[in-house]
Amino acid sequence: MTKTLITLHGGCFVGGSSSWDKAQTKCLIKLGFDVHQLEFPKDNFEETIKYITKYIEKLNEPVYLLGRSSGGYLAKVLFDTCPDLILKVIYLAPVFNPPKRALINKQFKKKQDHYFRNTKKIPSTKKYDYKRELIILAIKDENVPKECFTKEQRKYAVDIDIESHKGVLGTTSSLFRLIVKKYFPISNKRKAKSISKSISKSISEPIKKTGTKHILYDGGRSRNDWKTRPLITLSPIYKNVYISNYEAAKQMLQINKDIAVLNLHGDVIINDKRVDNSFSIDDSITVDQKVFNKFIKNVSKRIAKLSKSNKKVIINCHAGINRSSAAVLGWMINKENFTYQNALKILREKKAEAAEHFRFKNRYQSFKEGSTIHQYSWPTLSGGSSKKLLKALTGI
Repeated sequence: MTKTLITLHGGCFVGGSSSWDKAQTKCLIKLGFDVHQLEFPKDNFEETIKYITKYIEKLNEPVYLLGRSSGGYLAKVLFDTCPDLILKVIYLAPVFNPPKRALINKQFKKKQDHYFRNTKKIPSTKKYDYKRELIILAIKDENVPKECFTKEQRKYAVDIDIESHKGVLGTTSSLFRLIVKKYFPISNKRKAKSISKSISKSISEPIKKTGTKHILYDGGRSRNDWKTRPLITLSPIYKNVYISNYEAAKQMLQINKDIAVLNLHGDVIINDKRVDNSFSIDDSITVDQKVFNKFIKNVSKRIAKLSKSNKKVIINCHAGINRSSAAVLGWMINKENFTYQNALKILREKKAEAAEHFRFKNRYQSFKEGSTIHQYSWPTLSGGSSKKLLKALTGI
């Protein structure tokens, strides 16, 4: 089932063309979207908004919306005025607050004045629904000053590791694709229903008994314990660096202001200024060795930098088992001069302490005869990840 995605190009309101966005459009189509690249009137603001609104209304279904640069401003106005027509919206380096942008960057004033010449009051962009709106910005942007965004908007914006306005508008990077896939889900109702049934069934399964020994059988839910409940080391692994799973990282951001988070989850981003999502990677078990080698080298540098400039640093992946463990071990060995054995010993001790405190069960407890709920565990490197990490560290 495809979802309709309306895209609005940039061009300082009076210029631009959808042909500028060909590469990104192809990328979006490959992701499964029915992409509508709109060529809209550009003489004045009222005419543009009227045209796009009518176009969306004729589709007779809520749509996803992606606006680039000045098209991002148009997308914002459409979302604020017609929220029932739009499911979610992504803004790529959007021109929020055009009047302020014209004051800061005067090269755009003449074009903006012409475009808004019939507009009595230029619509504000101050409102923000972080659950349905997502702003993506470049690290450096010569066209869109950060002052044009509210504090809340900057808080939830995602900074992509690109240093130009045009770079963000045309990006097809893996991080961009990840953001779009997760933020604009293409759902399958039948599949979702069957998954829901299987979950209900697993919860209702009883504890099975074998003689006097007990096997905790909960439909395999204990295998996902690290993914569904928050889990974080009680103290730093070393210096000020902690390991957590995805759920704990999200909670820590809510209750602690003085932290930085390095999110390595390959499937989900965290929309928070304090979070670096740029190192997201698939599970270390599945990625190619060359990709993993490069990841360990770069992530070690990043953790070292975060550790120096923040009070507390949390490294998370999905369950806190493979990617986050490999990253922290890589940092301890490459940047802090630990041996592999010593670093691994410390990491395992810290995670065992957390597992016991938070009462996390052994991964295969549901399937081993004789297992009991009194055994706790939070693994470090499973399924061949240790061999892959050693190769990355030794270059062999």
